[in-house]
Amino acid sequence: MALNPNDSAAYGMFKAVKDSEGIFGSTNKVDGKYPAGENRKEDEYTSKMKDEDILNLILQWKSDFKKYYADEVEKSQETAFNYWLGKQTGQDLTVRSTSSDPSPLVDNVIFTMAETMLPLVTRANPDPVVTSDPSDAGQQLSHAISAGLVYEADRQKLRRLLARGLRRWMWDRLGAFKIVWNTELKQIETKIIPTNKGRFIFDKDGYIDEAGLYHGDYLGEKKEATAGRII
Repeated sequence: MALNPNDSAAYGMFKAVKDSEGIFGSTNKVDGKYPAGENRKEDEYTSKMKDEDILNLILQWKSDFKKYYADEVEKSQETAFNYWLGKQTGQDLTVRSTSSDPSPLVDNVIFTMAETMLPLVTRANPDPVVTSDPSDAGQQLSHAISAGLVYEADRQKLRRLLARGLRRWMWDRLGAFKIVWNTELKQIETKIIPTNKGRFIFDKDGYIDEAGLYHGDYLGEKKEATAGRII
């Protein structure tokens, strides 16, 4: 974030602060409520495609991902989870080996390595990186935003969320976090999207670039809701 060091620097700083406050405020959130009791009608998404064409496109996306998940992902997820549990030989591990049945013992080094690595890589919350120009105003603004991010990370126990998400990533070979605005509690929440059972769908030809941004035709999460809640 940079501030314009000209005659309008004061206004630029004011605008930057107000914009950053919007991250933690209720403006432009899904409930459509604005500060000072101001209500505005949310813009509705419009498309040139017919409703029937949109539904057919969604069905095609779901069909493509279902086939990809069944053929290339689901079995490997089950295998990875069983290996983590120690079920690596196909035998009943609850039966002890005897001299008459010398079944090979299993040393589950995968579980040990995974559960040793997780506390090391998530021993602390990630440090927020907020850049600004070298001016006093820019430095003060970046420090204030950094403090806000540190507070959110502590409040949400981010390192524990990262540990759970990383463990699922090792099982499922996929990992997804979702940052949402809780309209009831009026605060930011970070959630882990289950990536097994095909709940998380994406373009199999998509990719994530160096900046962590996803590039693909579609990306979605299957959700369930009662009719009363939808209406």
